[in-house]
Amino acid sequence: MKISGILLCVCFCVFLAGCVTSVDDRLPYAQLPQITVAYPVFLVASSSHPTAYLASEPVQAGEQVLVIGTDPDAAWLLVLHDGMLGWMQAILSRTNIGTLKPAIKVKPLPSTCTRYLGATFGPDEDWVSDIGGSVIVLGSIYRPQAGKRFQDSSLTIDVDGRRTAVAADYVHTLLTPSNAVVLFAVAVDDLHRGSRIGFDLANPSNERVSFQAAFFGNDCSDSLNLAEVEIVDRLPIGETKVVANQVSTSDQSPPQPLPTVVITITRGPPRPASGVITAAVLNVRSGPGVEYQPPIAKLKVGDNVSIVGYNTATDGSTWWQIRTSSGQSGWVHSEYVQESGCIECVSRVSKPRIPPTPTPTPRPIASNKGDLTQGQNGWTYQYEQGRGSGVFIALSNRRSYNGIDCYMSPREDFVRLCRDGELHPGQQGRIAYRWDSHHNGPVTIRVDAHKVDTRGGDGIWVGTYTGKQGQPPQQLGTFEIGGADNRGKTRQYSTNLSSNSYVLVMIDIRRTAEYDQSRVFIDIF
Repeated sequence: MKISGILLCVCFCVFLAGCVTSVDDRLPYAQLPQITVAYPVFLVASSSHPTAYLASEPVQAGEQVLVIGTDPDAAWLLVLHDGMLGWMQAILSRTNIGTLKPAIKVKPLPSTCTRYLGATFGPDEDWVSDIGGSVIVLGSIYRPQAGKRFQDSSLTIDVDGRRTAVAADYVHTLLTPSNAVVLFAVAVDDLHRGSRIGFDLANPSNERVSFQAAFFGNDCSDSLNLAEVEIVDRLPIGETKVVANQVSTSDQSPPQPLPTVVITITRGPPRPASGVITAAVLNVRSGPGVEYQPPIAKLKVGDNVSIVGYNTATDGSTWWQIRTSSGQSGWVHSEYVQESGCIECVSRVSKPRIPPTPTPTPRPIASNKGDLTQGQNGWTYQYEQGRGSGVFIALSNRRSYNGIDCYMSPREDFVRLCRDGELHPGQQGRIAYRWDSHHNGPVTIRVDAHKVDTRGGDGIWVGTYTGKQGQPPQQLGTFEIGGADNRGKTRQYSTNLSSNSYVLVMIDIRRTAEYDQSRVFIDIF
């Protein structure tokens, strides 16, 4: 049996934290310090486990919380809000905390060997383990109106229906003359999947209390010899106690004793709604329904999520608004989520606006991508008979060049026009794509050019022209791209075509032909 030494040392493990390193001897205060929250904040179960969320809804900006303790660096605050104890970062306080004197200072659990497993919010609510091994339970009983008969109260630990031996300790102190808190810690070993841990709070009567317990998997290597551990399964929490393993007695100068009362339990906040993904792959969408396109994320089977809202899709199905462990929000179909916690506490939330359907890109009436056959789909692939002559004839030498289907120039063996827009201009004349129109009406000609070989060279020139059959072409526009420009440029030209029109896109060197392998795409819409 292994029980972590974190629990029974000179310090005391408190709820949502680690070890109480000091309790202010000036307690009880006239009133607890109060701060205002600057930003929405989710209270967490441990200052060393910042994603161990306790509730599905944040404390809103502008709300006030009571401060009970801090960590050793005062970077985190242990606060009380609506009967729930939790941790928040000090930088999220709108109130200046420079002179704040906390009732308790707490050393957090080590984050490297403990992990947050969940919480319960009532002694009659069992926690079911989904791991085997050792677990640390850190809990609290907050007494907002400390009465007169709490002295005989006790807390019994129940593991799998038996009064199982565990290591346990507690602190019980007044915070103000009218309220008090019990902080307890329990170490349980040799658990298995499905083990149940519960608590029996004895002597409940009339006093209202808030009970909560957080559960942490314990993989820490510092273990204790059983012979050195006081094994208990019952804590006499009614007795005032501010030092671990020491119950106050009349000859120990204890802090002011609590009045004796009999209490009754009122359940604390219900366990927040959560879920486990059951689908192999589940789309997360921006709203409830498949009409919210495209998906914004994907989850896989076994992923854990918090359920923070719901609404229905247009087909009547229920969708959960969820938050993932990484903090991303979205919507998933409820059919693929195994829910737990207080599902009835989940509120209906408004649907976000359905994003507009993207306008599909129109299909071009002509494109130089694809088949390279001369005359296919109206395209011919040409070279200029003598630089500046303006006389273009169709290329006829079709062969593979470095594994690519190309038309090769008869004048320069590297000059080519190839499949899917790849090309290389040369010194002795321009090369060109020509498309003979079968369309009557307005068109947009889009020309995209970029370098493929960016090792050097001075780039290429691209000119776009149109004309009538048997007539010289008229220029629509030209542009150049640099020798290292692998991003390229895109130009669009609007014009009118008829069934006896043609489009001519010429490509030329700028000064030299070195390293001018490029790609030019032409689409006509």
